Amino acid sequence: MIRSKKHRDRILAAIALFKFVKSALLLAGALSAWQLIDPHSANEVKRWLLQLPSGLEQSLGDRLLAWLTSTSSEDLRIIGLVLLGYATLFTTEGTGLWLQKRWAEYLTLVATASFLPFEIYEIVKVASFVRIAVLVANIAVIGYLIWKVRQK
Repeated sequence: MIRSKKHRDRILAAIALFKFVKSALLLAGALSAWQLIDPHSANEVKRWLLQLPSGLEQSLGDRLLAWLTSTSSEDLRIIGLVLLGYATLFTTEGTGLWLQKRWAEYLTLVATASFLPFEIYEIVKVASFVRIAVLVANIAVIGYLIWKVRQK
């Protein structure tokens, strides 16, 4: 069967969807950081964290509470802007990949590869299943995009 030149590359579509999910999560993080600038909202979050049951949730809650109480409004603004910037990058990558644009393949390849040293550093510092899985997934994305770009 001969396919048209415009058939959907399922792997690129999957990568695009993954980029959209990451973008949505980062956007939610940015909005949350900006919401925490309001003292009333920050106090609500603190009260909620103090009510967590003991165990793993409480340990994570304690760390989040310590971070929240030591983070200034200016730092929260900056964190929100950085998260918004990454969300914009991932949305751009995802849109370009979904539309099967060549520039998006290059952008995603460069952007994803640029994070590898940081991911490896984090794994060396504290290895976890999630960190290793993210590294493996990103290496797979890079490998596929290199193969795809070299085909054209």
